[in-house]
Amino acid sequence: MKYNEMQVDANGIVCGGKTPKGDPELWQIEICKRFFNLCVPVKHPKRFSYGLKHEIENWAETYVSNGACICAAIEAGLTIKAIPNSPNAYIGVALHGMGTRSKAPVARD
Repeated sequence: MKYNEMQVDANGIVCGGKTPKGDPELWQIEICKRFFNLCVPVKHPKRFSYGLKHEIENWAETYVSNGACICAAIEAGLTIKAIPNSPNAYIGVALHGMGTRSKAPVARD
């Protein structure tokens, strides 16, 4: 999936002249967007996408890819900062109150 000049595949940001490996699953992106709707956006991204993907997996009780996490953050309008030469990014979101949120219903196609 391409967002402006950023190419994102299931692994994350495509960098270093690598060939994209395939788009993230749309159902995973939707789960990540539901998670982000429960979070607080922040201007200065400090949450590491790969760590955040694990937070989402724990919340949703299902696997989501790093790329799905990044795509969902972009689509949700969150601030993203790509990490040079890395498939990961920093995402502008705070997890205030996430411990009290209910688990996500998972719908897979």
